Amino acid sequence: MKFVFRLFIVLSFTACSIIPSSKQRNNVRIPVGPGPEDIVIDSSGASYPRLLVSCLQRRKELPAFNEICEVNLNTDAYKPLKRTNEPQGMVFRPHGIDLVKNTKGELLLYCVSHNEVQNQHSIIVYKVLADHLEFKEKMDSPLLVSPNDVGASCTGELFVTNDAGKRGSVMEQLLKLKRSNVVHYNPATSQWNIAAAGVSYA
Repeated sequence: MKFVFRLFIVLSFTACSIIPSSKQRNNVRIPVGPGPEDIVIDSSGASYPRLLVSCLQRRKELPAFNEICEVNLNTDAYKPLKRTNEPQGMVFRPHGIDLVKNTKGELLLYCVSHNEVQNQHSIIVYKVLADHLEFKEKMDSPLLVSPNDVGASCTGELFVTNDAGKRGSVMEQLLKLKRSNVVHYNPATSQWNIAAAGVSYA
């Protein structure tokens, strides 16, 4: 018994480690639009490296702000990027985003977007240019019930997390119910399917 206790003490101390100190000397506050949701870095071909930030203002008492903002990493200046060629009446409320260069060499931004009024949740694809975003495609599926984030490949394959089995379900979050999932899109067949089920807050 004493041996087991001593072994436990020795293993406890050997498992401890010192957290390395950060080499960053100070924190820098970077201004973005209200309601930042997700962020990607774009160092593809712009004259400066930049961040693309999806911003979704959720406070009802404040003006609506549903934009993709650009942050210049040299100056920390930010501005909303103009979006062109969108279908008339399209609702854009960005959430999770991913940035991918496709096999044609186009830089594409994949955005989760929520139309809460019509209970429609989509993936909206833009071609990223130096000073604006050009609409390419709006992707919908009944499986996108509460999309939170999206991951894309250069071939257009997607994985999308649904953070709940039912949109806005507080009980799922509080009780950690495993009702969310991961949805897969296959560009070769244009088919959506559930890739992983029984996940808690994917």
